[in-house]
Formats: sequence, C-alpha cells, structure tokens
Amino acid sequence: MADKVILQPWYESAGVGAWAGLSQLTALSEEAVASRFRERGQAPAALYRDYGLRLSVLDASVLFKSPLGTGDEVSAEVAGIGPRYWDVRLWTWRGHARQEVLRGRLTVGLVRDRPARAEVPPDLAPLVVEDLAGLGTSVGSHDVGHEQQALAAAAAAGTLGGFHRAWRVAHPACHRSGRMSFAAYARALESLTEDYLTDRGLRVSRLLADRGWVPGYARARIRLLGDAALDETLHARYSVARLVGRGLLDGRVECYVQRGARFVPTATAILLHGFLLADGPDAGQVAELDASTAAALTAAGPPERADLAMSAENGVAWI
Repeated sequence: MADKVILQPWYESAGVGAWAGLSQLTALSEEAVASRFRERGQAPAALYRDYGLRLSVLDASVLFKSPLGTGDEVSAEVAGIGPRYWDVRLWTWRGHARQEVLRGRLTVGLVRDRPARAEVPPDLAPLVVEDLAGLGTSVGSHDVGHEQQALAAAAAAGTLGGFHRAWRVAHPACHRSGRMSFAAYARALESLTEDYLTDRGLRVSRLLADRGWVPGYARARIRLLGDAALDETLHARYSVARLVGRGLLDGRVECYVQRGARFVPTATAILLHGFLLADGPDAGQVAELDASTAAALTAAGPPERADLAMSAENGVAWI
C-alpha cells in the first residue's frame, strides 16, 4: 500500500513557462521519500545527528509523463520495494481529472559520514552504506574500478570525449558532511545540457523567441558512483548517443573528479530530452526537430556559426 504525501513545486523553481524541470521534479520525488522517513520519526537531520548517516538518493530512474506548473498541487504516492527501493508516482489535477506527472524508482541509502552517537536501529541497518565509492551502484553490479581505469587511460591518451564542463562544488550543493548531493547533480545536468544547446547554436532564449520551444525531459537515469567533495572540481562530459524518434536526444553523461593522478567517477546519467512547445493548444508536447536542428545536435563537433561564440564565464560555473 502506497503512502500519500501532498507537495507543491516552489515558485522560485519556475522555469520558462512556469513549468517545473528535471531538477524540480526529481527534488519532489526525493522529498516524497524523505517525508516517509520523517513520518516514522527518522527525519534526515536526526539520522545524521544520532547515527552519523546521510540520507541520500543513490540511483533514480524517472519517467516524466506530463508538464507540471508551479501552481499545481502534487500528490505523491510512495511505496517501499525492499529495504532501499522506493516506487514514486506524482499526480496533479487538470480540471476535475487526475493526471500522472512522474513515475520513477529511487534507491535510497544511509551513507556513513561520521561515528554514530547511538546504535543504528535494526530496521535502518539494511540501508547503511559505509562507503559510497565502494557501493558502485544500487545493485552492486557496476565495476567503478573499471570506469576509473578507463577515465585515466583516456586522459593519458588525450581521448576524453564529449562536450565538457567543469564546476567548483560550492557549499549550497553539499550535504552537511560536505559531499555533493543528488539534487545538485540534477541541477548540474540541466545546466550541462543547456550549455550544450548553446554550443550548438541553439540558445534557449532564441529558441523561445523564434520557435516557442523550451527544453524538456522525457526520461532520466542518474546514478551516484562516488562522492564529490566541497571545493573539488567536478567534471562532466556529455555526448549524444542517438536521436530517438523525431524529437528526442538520447544523451549520456559521465561525471568525475581528479585527485592527483587519479580520475574518480562520481556519477553517470542517461537523459532522454528535447524541446517542449511553450504555448498554444499543444503546449507541453514534444517539438519535432527539423533536419538542420537535428544535424546540429547530433554532429560530432560544433557547427561553424558566428552565434556559437561563448562568453568566458561559461567555461566554469558554480554548482
């Protein structure tokens, strides 16, 4: 039986068209799960204070079903599937009809950040993760060591590919322990894909003005592989694997930090994204890409166009 939580996206999080985006929707999913812990007297702050455990989303696979406005009330249905897995569904109302906004599965762990003041209760013990880097993925089947070796080899050979951005991990992106949060990764991914569009001559401001398009997401899979710490530089590399249908990009992201000569993977993501129509009777529908736009987005390198010049501050941003 799923528990129900009533939520609402904040006005502060409104994007173009006053719609909630990738980071806002995943944040609502995370908050719905956190509310389950609070209702059972296990609020994240208490978990950290008493047991030295950081409540963290380790893996999220979400399907976005329909746009969500910042004035829409959200009903979240949360069902526990085993000790770490949670099925989450977000609903809103269109007139008198209930409409599904998001469907996803989140893997949540309690990451050990400091010594405990008290013994961890038996019902929480299966969720405890002693070392995020050692976990790999939520199911423990991913060889992070192999990824680390592959990153180091590619860096040494000068063949690290994909569109690259780097950020200093600032304190608003971190949990109390100084480790980058899942929510901060979602925000970074939104920024990364927007910078990629700009690099391809498709600035969001011009897309909105000229075509009435805004960026949108259909599906996302974000997995944490290791911790990025406060003041470290997080590197992210984005590439397009393929064009799906007539309007969506299958994008792949690898995130890592460099510690001395080591390249340490911290997260990976698969993003199915494109553009939504911002206004009119078809608002919220996926926009169909014309041939030139599809070519610009899927080409191996940036097209040679004058409007691709980027300001210096776009090279490094703060998360």
